[in-house]
Amino acid sequence: MIDLRLENKWYDVYPKVVPAGEESTVTLAPRHGHAAFKSELQYGISYYPAEAALPPLPVPFEAKDGVLRLRRRFEGEQEHVFYIESVQGEKRKAVGEFRVYSVGADLY
Repeated sequence: MIDLRLENKWYDVYPKVVPAGEESTVTLAPRHGHAAFKSELQYGISYYPAEAALPPLPVPFEAKDGVLRLRRRFEGEQEHVFYIESVQGEKRKAVGEFRVYSVGADLY
């Protein structure tokens, strides 16, 4: 049986592979209406590269028409993790952890 993370069941992330050292836009799109990103909610996104011992970094993003888009530079060949929460006042609810991979030009 395949163990599918819940966020991968409800969301598509694309592209999953981006060029290392370049700025790219990553899109998180709901697979079903109930998982859509709502414009009336606030979201918190923390980013961290898997190969670096850094505290999570904030990421600028846009949530529009149910889809969330974020743009950043993806350094080195590695895994990049985005932790997303919905925020309502003091209440925070995990949406999920999403992964993107950056590779060098020889693999891209």
